[in-house]
Amino acid sequence: MIHTIYLALKTANVRNAGTNSDAVLILGREDSDLLQHTFESAEGLQAGRSAYYTLDVSGQNLLPEYNYVRLAIRGADAWLPEYAFVWVEKEPQYEGDPVVQPLALKTLASEVLSTDEKEGKLSIPLARSYAGNFYNTIQSVFIVIKTGAGKYAGTKSPVQLTIGTKQGTVLQVPISDMEATTYGGIYLGNFAVSPFRFADLKNIELSIAGEDAWVPEQVIIFGYQQIYGEQKSMSPLVYIKNWKKEGLPPMSTDPKEGKAVVSLYQAYLF
Repeated sequence: MIHTIYLALKTANVRNAGTNSDAVLILGREDSDLLQHTFESAEGLQAGRSAYYTLDVSGQNLLPEYNYVRLAIRGADAWLPEYAFVWVEKEPQYEGDPVVQPLALKTLASEVLSTDEKEGKLSIPLARSYAGNFYNTIQSVFIVIKTGAGKYAGTKSPVQLTIGTKQGTVLQVPISDMEATTYGGIYLGNFAVSPFRFADLKNIELSIAGEDAWVPEQVIIFGYQQIYGEQKSMSPLVYIKNWKKEGLPPMSTDPKEGKAVVSLYQAYLF
């Protein structure tokens, strides 16, 4: 059974893309909606900004098998989302059953959402995603990083994520815009990479280039490939739910404050 649902959103960074209306997530099987939930946001969904929601569904007896996942809006203030990613944590049904399961990922959406039919659609389907495995070829990565909400967690120092394989570096991307690394900030990114197999993955690292310390709270990275149509096979490469509980240090080039480089994944290849 599912106990937690996660929804990560990013609004397109164009004029009038943001909204004061609330996003709605719909999960259904065959011809019946099993879940409709409105994610309220006091600040709205602003153009170019990310949002990250957690929904506790313990006790609702929800299974992770769905025929459709839809993103909707509750309000006439039009909204243009760029990314929408839904995944769940569930109780394992058998030994070796993964606890984390992707449900749906929509990237670079072009449909405007609004309850006013003259402005947009009430809801759009999100392309289904399925759990990948060790043998998948990874063509793209989707990144979710949340900065801690504690005092001094945010930073003005540049932060970078690097992914390396046997063949070399496949991704090196800055994380350090002010939204992402400020107090409680959210970073979402979707990147195509030179295709590689999970077995070829060598290291995933975060690095900081400054003494202004930074404390992430969550780092979640999925690698994926298209399987047919818009559907995707997704595998978690990094799944850090609580940075401090994992024993990871603050990040800083000042050794008295933290570490300049933190390894999130390291394969010792021979």
